[in-house]
Amino acid sequence: MTVFVTEGFGRWPMAGPIFDFLARREGQVASVLVPRDGAAAEAPPELYFTVTTVEDDASIQRIEPADGVVARLVDPSHLGTVVTCRSGVLLERRPFGAQEVVEVELATGTQRRVPLANLELLTAASEQD
Repeated sequence: MTVFVTEGFGRWPMAGPIFDFLARREGQVASVLVPRDGAAAEAPPELYFTVTTVEDDASIQRIEPADGVVARLVDPSHLGTVVTCRSGVLLERRPFGAQEVVEVELATGTQRRVPLANLELLTAASEQD
């Protein structure tokens, strides 16, 4: 038996969209892909669900950061915090180069920029309407 744990330890509950996603797939066949030895230390395992029909790659909806897209933060100090994207990818100049960032809104209404690498996109904007 494989147990796939996402988050939700101690005081921090599992992010609602993640829980809802997993609950809707209860009883479905799934596969766990564990990163190979030598992969980046922060590379998480991946969970894949079997679907009965997929027409072709064109039928798979791609999600990109954009206003209204729901995401969660994956940096260690904010792991699991659900946010709403308020921009697409922006290039922010730094003293020694540039970094791709996205403007996000927290549940409190506060907005801030976070590195694109610290976002896990969950739901396309059109799915929230």
